[in-house]
Amino acid sequence: MSKNKSHPDAQYLKQEDIGEVIAKGLAYTERTQPKNPVTFFANWLLKHSDTVKQVELDKQKYDDKQNLIEKFNSDQRLAAKAKDKTPNQEEKKEKVIEEFDTKVKESKDLADNLQELVNHLKFVSESTAVYVGKVNVPIKEIQEDDDDTAHIDPNAVAQIQFTHSDETHNFMVDKILK
Repeated sequence: MSKNKSHPDAQYLKQEDIGEVIAKGLAYTERTQPKNPVTFFANWLLKHSDTVKQVELDKQKYDDKQNLIEKFNSDQRLAAKAKDKTPNQEEKKEKVIEEFDTKVKESKDLADNLQELVNHLKFVSESTAVYVGKVNVPIKEIQEDDDDTAHIDPNAVAQIQFTHSDETHNFMVDKILK
């Protein structure tokens, strides 16, 4: 055979997944200098597959951990950005509160501001729904000759009749809560 062409067996052993493994095993055997190098080398080859699998598992765990750390850090950065925006939202809330307080103080009849109160409470409290109502106590029917307290029913339970609601709960207006 010519010098440039190697034997087919040598070419086979030079493949990365074979030659490299054998070279690593022989190098480790040489460094270790065991009493029985053939048995040592054979055991090393047998354990090599498990070692490679464990290294791959460890790498996957490391990558997963790094991804979790990156996600956590990303979430922390987003939370910090949201926190930075919070003062602006708080300032907006304070301004809305001040404007509403001024409107109420200048109002001649607070009943005229009930719908604004509902909207204001929903915004400030960040509630999903706000209702305003009045308490009614059902009265008895009276006859012409009854006295002035005949309409009072001492056993009647007070009821709330909703008069105002936020825009998403208008269906509650004029409903009675018993």
